[in-house]
Amino acid sequence: MKLLKNLFFFITSLICFSASALDLDKINPNDFIGGNPYRSSTNTQSVNESKRAVDTNSRSTRSAYKNSHHARKLDAQIKNYQASRKNNSLMNKYRGSHHERALDAQIRAYRHSARENERVFGAPFRKTQSVKSQSSSKSKLERLIEQGVLSIVVGKDGKARLVENR
Repeated sequence: MKLLKNLFFFITSLICFSASALDLDKINPNDFIGGNPYRSSTNTQSVNESKRAVDTNSRSTRSAYKNSHHARKLDAQIKNYQASRKNNSLMNKYRGSHHERALDAQIRAYRHSARENERVFGAPFRKTQSVKSQSSSKSKLERLIEQGVLSIVVGKDGKARLVENR
């Protein structure tokens, strides 16, 4: 067992020593996938140069395509597609269909009994006067008193006076 541990240690040390003594500059960069990672300055320069070449080439290609027959044809195709989507909407398909006519007939047939049901069963839930109409029926003076701008004060003589709160 001790011999096995010593052998393992010796092999590991040999591998580590030989890897650290390896000179990466002597290895051909083409042997690395993606180039030599330790020579980053040359890699980035070549990448930047190739990007510039692609950018100038793609600009000329884009400008040539922009005014071409193919670009106009594609634009017309997109416009036709958008127009057809508007014409084929769900509402346009529903309008005038058998389902719409049947539903309209059902509503017309039920309308009378719906009014009668609301009159009989809805009476306890009806409000006689809405909150908005109550507030609009109050005078301006009453609203100012509610807001706290004015107050009514009764004097010693028993007369009520209107006083502005500051």
